[in-house]
Amino acid sequence: MFNKYFKDEYQFSLKQVLFQTINEHDEAGKFEINVSDDISVDVVDDGIFVDYWRNIYFEPKGIFEIKVNFGLKIFFRDETKLEAGTIDWAEKLKSNENPYIRNVAARASTIVSNLTSSYGQQPIITPPIFVN
Repeated sequence: MFNKYFKDEYQFSLKQVLFQTINEHDEAGKFEINVSDDISVDVVDDGIFVDYWRNIYFEPKGIFEIKVNFGLKIFFRDETKLEAGTIDWAEKLKSNENPYIRNVAARASTIVSNLTSSYGQQPIITPPIFVN
């Protein structure tokens, strides 16, 4: 599906990384780690801008939280530009296998594992795919 609407080339860059230690937690308490991704899409004349976020946090709130943000620019093919501008790309990118989100999700996973290995524990390895 994506090849019909998008050119082969696209751009991406790391926009932001946040690692924040949270001291408000009970050392003996049990924590559940959560991983979630989110994207927002803005359609422009020649393509789409995608903001991709990977979020790592604990419930109850504690220990640390991590946020990794990538930006992507994906270019429309000239012959499908009008039709492509009417599609809900946020939902399509979340629900379909595509090289764009896989690329930045894998990079976000690497960043998270490097950050958490520096925290003094085993690294947290997150899936290299979009996580709902």
